[in-house]
Amino acid sequence: MEDKHIEVDFYSFVDFTGEENEKEFLEKCLKQWEISNGREISDINKLIELGTIFSEMRHRVYELD
Repeated sequence: MEDKHIEVDFYSFVDFTGEENEKEFLEKCLKQWEISNGREISDINKLIELGTIFSEMRHRVYELD
């Protein structure tokens, strides 16, 4: 995966716009995973942050129906 610029907000969350194609969406999910896993925060906070990935996935799947 090439290292391209992905917008991240002040709280280290990737900006999911809903306009991403599938590859861009998956790249953003991976970026969020890397950010959350690499931060020195509690495991509970990591789980909460990683939950955002699954929330975005669920939203994306619902749009496919």
